[in-house]
Amino acid sequence: MDTEEPAMGPNLYINFKILEELQNKKIDVLYEGIGGDSAISHGHGLFYKLGRELKCIKLFDQYKKHCSNKGVKFSYINCIKTFVIKPR
Repeated sequence: MDTEEPAMGPNLYINFKILEELQNKKIDVLYEGIGGDSAISHGHGLFYKLGRELKCIKLFDQYKKHCSNKGVKFSYINCIKTFVIKPR
């Protein structure tokens, strides 16, 4: 079994069993809590960061892509409310 990063953490032994089971099932990719959640969420943290920094054009562009991928209607007003106004 090979990992791309050092195995660190208090409960790492369960990860070895999970990786072994995935390998047996010919599954090559595992998303876990360190980084994987950001990939799946399309970077919601980025939306809040752009809103905090008032980089609205970039925020709109990124959030439109997110909405398109999710099949959700994009709204400038909801985007501003959610990522610029509410966090303040």
